[in-house]
Amino acid sequence: MHKLAHDVEGQANDYLYIGQVYYEQNDSGKAKEYCYKALNMFQMCESESQSSAWKTLGDIYYNENDLKEAYKCFEETLRLGRHNHDLYIEGRALENIGKIYSIRQRFSEAEENLQMALKIQMRIKDSIGQANALDTLGRIYLEQNKLEDAKDCFQRAIQCHKLRDDITYEAYSLLSLANVAAHQRDNDSAIALYKKAYVMHGSVANSTGQGYDLERLAAFYYSQSKYNDAKHYWQQALELFRNTKNLLDEAHVLYLLGKVFHSMGQHSEARRNWELSLQISSEVQFSMCEGSVLECIAELEVDLNNPAYAIELYERAFQAYIRADFPIGQERVVAYLAGLHSDQGQTEKAKEYYKCLTHM
Repeated sequence: MHKLAHDVEGQANDYLYIGQVYYEQNDSGKAKEYCYKALNMFQMCESESQSSAWKTLGDIYYNENDLKEAYKCFEETLRLGRHNHDLYIEGRALENIGKIYSIRQRFSEAEENLQMALKIQMRIKDSIGQANALDTLGRIYLEQNKLEDAKDCFQRAIQCHKLRDDITYEAYSLLSLANVAAHQRDNDSAIALYKKAYVMHGSVANSTGQGYDLERLAAFYYSQSKYNDAKHYWQQALELFRNTKNLLDEAHVLYLLGKVFHSMGQHSEARRNWELSLQISSEVQFSMCEGSVLECIAELEVDLNNPAYAIELYERAFQAYIRADFPIGQERVVAYLAGLHSDQGQTEKAKEYYKCLTHM
């Protein structure tokens, strides 16, 4: 019986490895197939390696932007990590749960999980985990305008990456440091750091990283109302994401290009980019982006005095935010719908939405 269990566990490890290879190759369908095969076999022989299978499945769902399923997988990873007294698995699970909370903008829960993760990762000297937790914490502090705390996190993350000579992720942390400089209105430092991150990513042939660097540089120029510069760098980022077949980021940049064209008064170009973004977002089930795009088009329809179509678009945005499990977006859209129905004299419908808003 013991030998049979050993053989089953060995085969399960092979399946998990195959699943991880498919994951690295961006074949999420095959990756999940083999990871679930591995998980079932690990459960048959009550192997502690179940936690590794759950963690890999969480990573796959997270990269697919399926945060609900990713959260379930990481919760199970955490439960097993604690049951098995596996501090590495526990720390990584807490870090990933914190990351999901941060995306949902539930910052207090995100910080709580990340601080627990960081404490464990410092204890076991998991430098990769520390850097990941610090980067996410830094982004949370940046969102909360705690700029010195954010800066400290990113600088500590950079030191973790330097210890491992990891140029790719050092450049990502440098990109985040540039975002802090931009918020501090240190424009020269921000631009220099964005460009340095771009060069570093280029030195290791990381086109995706370069795309992110250009995307953030464009966002900086957009915040300065330098719309031509923003358009230029977002178009360059779009080309890089298309070359790497990165559909999620392609959809996001098309959404951003729509915003800059809208700000420049080029409404037909704005709509064209938003519709392209919407098409991709729907195909890859990127519900967060889908909701944002639908909101923008709805706003455009309001400006064009088409309230009925705007209401339809806002209702679709609401459904997208439900799929994305994004309560803040849901609340915002419900408020718009209540206001639009009120403006149209549809008092009862407006009351329904206002009532819904009070219960959210």
